[in-house]
Amino acid sequence: LEILEDLRDKIWLPYQVACEYEKGRIRVIKDQIAFSDKIKTLLLEMADNFGKSAKKNHPKVGRVFESPFLSIETILRRLTDVCDEITNDFLTVEKKYKSFLIDDPILESLNRITSDRIGENFNTRELEEIYTAGLKRYNLDRPPGYCDAKKNSGVKKYGDLVIWRQLINRAKETGDHIYFITDDTKEDWWQQEEGRLIGPRHELIDEMEEHAAKKFLISTSADFYVWAGRHCERRTRDAASKRTRDAAIAEARSSATPMRWDFVATMIRGAAHAREMLLSTQDMAVASAKIIKGVASAGDYAKGQLASFSEVLEELKRFAAIGSSELLKPWLSLLEDGVPDEQDTEDES
Repeated sequence: LEILEDLRDKIWLPYQVACEYEKGRIRVIKDQIAFSDKIKTLLLEMADNFGKSAKKNHPKVGRVFESPFLSIETILRRLTDVCDEITNDFLTVEKKYKSFLIDDPILESLNRITSDRIGENFNTRELEEIYTAGLKRYNLDRPPGYCDAKKNSGVKKYGDLVIWRQLINRAKETGDHIYFITDDTKEDWWQQEEGRLIGPRHELIDEMEEHAAKKFLISTSADFYVWAGRHCERRTRDAASKRTRDAAIAEARSSATPMRWDFVATMIRGAAHAREMLLSTQDMAVASAKIIKGVASAGDYAKGQLASFSEVLEELKRFAAIGSSELLKPWLSLLEDGVPDEQDTEDES
């Protein structure tokens, strides 16, 4: 919340996002309460099932259940005491948690931060046009949103497409680049390689460029919190507050695929594959200079990434072989535009 407050002037929510958050908030709270009730039921059943199962399988000595170990009654009593203790703890937390349905301090904080930072909704005609276009796009697996077509019915499956159109409109209206933070890690938002999230789908980059002439970047919330915290130069005052911040980041990371993407990291990954290309010394010098310049301007995180690839970069600088500058094009495209077309890269290789 402190980071969001610091970046308040840069934050903006598409209307569809705000709407889905408000609808999902109550459901999430109720789901947690329902899970609490289920846990309490399971605890009671566990103690009861233990007693029945133990007596069923216990070896008899004569006509009675006897054992050189703890008696079934002793174990069952201790187990019941522990279950009662856990249930009481659940009841205490549950009482406080249920109050979120009436008085939610998190919602109040977010409302204060985003009060004038939410976009306008589309009118009925505009939404109908998006739904019609969405049907055609999804049939072609054109992102975003086609992954929702199978699990959602009606117009709900077009939610991501509505968000996307609102993002494009925002870029056109403000003239700003779009940095989209989402924990939706499906393939209709992300370019993926071997399970790794690399960046936005190239179709999204191209479409944003076509309609708004702006860049489109994407990351998960956990990475956003890490990078934004550094950007805001927020420093923890003691070990306890640092643990709190680290726990918050870990929680955010656990809610999505624990991958990270960064424009400069993508460039460096491209550099690691350059050894497979036959580049002239001059071409290598140009390419290395582009990488180093990009990393230097991208901040501490990117410099840290560069450090881990220092040997590769030194090797690239010294690399001298006979080759054509045409082979450099897919790599330079990677440096300038983010993610290259996979087929083009394969053809050049």
